[in-house]
Amino acid sequence: WSDALDHMRTWLGRDRWELRSKEEPLWLDEMFRDLWPRIAKWLERKVRLVVEPAINSRLPDVLKGKVSFEEVSLGSTPPKFGPLSVLSTQDKREVEIRLRLRLDTDVRVILSALGVQVGVSKLLIDGQISVVFRPYLERPPFFGGLELFFINPPTIELSWYGAGRVADLPTVRPIVRTTLGDLVANRMVLPRRIAVDMNEEDDVDIADLRCGDPHFVLRLTVLRATNLPASDMNMFGKASSDPYVVVSLGASRHTSDVKAQTLDPVWSFTADYPVHDPSQLVNFRVYDHDNYSSDDLIATALNIKLADVLAAKDSEVELPLVSPREETGSASASRAGALVVSGRFLDLSDTAPAD
Repeated sequence: WSDALDHMRTWLGRDRWELRSKEEPLWLDEMFRDLWPRIAKWLERKVRLVVEPAINSRLPDVLKGKVSFEEVSLGSTPPKFGPLSVLSTQDKREVEIRLRLRLDTDVRVILSALGVQVGVSKLLIDGQISVVFRPYLERPPFFGGLELFFINPPTIELSWYGAGRVADLPTVRPIVRTTLGDLVANRMVLPRRIAVDMNEEDDVDIADLRCGDPHFVLRLTVLRATNLPASDMNMFGKASSDPYVVVSLGASRHTSDVKAQTLDPVWSFTADYPVHDPSQLVNFRVYDHDNYSSDDLIATALNIKLADVLAAKDSEVELPLVSPREETGSASASRAGALVVSGRFLDLSDTAPAD
């Protein structure tokens, strides 16, 4: 086990990759400034055709089919890019371009539900995009395919206006943000990716580019949590919560069962997560289950490095939990208990196990 752990940590260090260059791609900013009016119009149509039905499908029955976008305008501010880094494997058979994308723009989006209108005045999308060229070819175009993806889910934040009316729709607001995040993740967050076959004459299959095999599998067990915040008030006893935990790595997400009326739940919840890149991060979100309203996010441990959840065989790792800020979904500094986990990597093999 110690040799396997050392092997995993070496891979997480990405020793086989070399940084070739790093720059601020001002040329890309200029190109998108010219393209943005057309891109924005295309995205506005997608909001009505794709996002609106997806939101309605997730709403409670009383609201299902009754939410619509009255107005959608994504503004005139284009995204910014950079820094841009170029990496290649030591054998030069794969090349990767990594660059940050940040869209921070004033928008005008009006949402209507049951006669109540609320608006979104600002949109933020912030994440790191990778463009990978592989496999290597001896003749033009010298690579068989191109893959485009987010290594980790981008940050998506919405600023709402009409505060009084927003309070009238407490269920809609988190569903809108979650739906946007899931639509992006299901399209281009690892292991999902946009792929282009650059040479139709070779034996590279577009399906292989879109769904590449993981390097390893992370088997992660969430054992328990301690000292969680109390979200439910009780007239006849102590305040408590009905907690469950959602664990995500890239677009892979698994949910534990609910433990009723406890601030120290024991889950012993195990799931497997494909690992495609050493820069992938693990996110833990603890919710309080509610029967008659949307579940409350009560604690998080976000952007945890893979190496930080690895433990020696049969040992445990304690992660501090913090209270989330409702406005943006990001974490504040206030402590909200602790989460105890145990992680190990499973190697992949083409050989079936012996009977």
